[in-house]
Amino acid sequence: MNTHVIAITHRGFELKEIGNFHIAEEDRAEVLTELKNSVGLCELMYLSTCNRVEFIFTSNLELNAAFLRKFFTALPSKTVEVTLKAISSCETYSGDAALEHLFSVASSLDRKSTRLNSSHRT
Repeated sequence: MNTHVIAITHRGFELKEIGNFHIAEEDRAEVLTELKNSVGLCELMYLSTCNRVEFIFTSNLELNAAFLRKFFTALPSKTVEVTLKAISSCETYSGDAALEHLFSVASSLDRKSTRLNSSHRT
């Protein structure tokens, strides 16, 4: 069983494009359950912020182009163009790389802006 991450971030997408992958809170349980079952995932977690959407999951499946096609096609209401962009521009991580990525996100080392407030003086 491997841990995997599929990330839609500011590095590959405009902020408005990332919005295509936000799932409304009232729809989340149903959409994620259907995604998990249709793709054959063991566990699935969803992370959505202003500059990223990430799908964290466990599976025995290989994270390759065929898997990404199946995964993004299973998400509701996505146009062909949005799906193709997601397949070609998402970031993927597996195993130890997935865990390192998650620690980087959790510690804010992987974020759009790391600038300090310039008005702060010490």
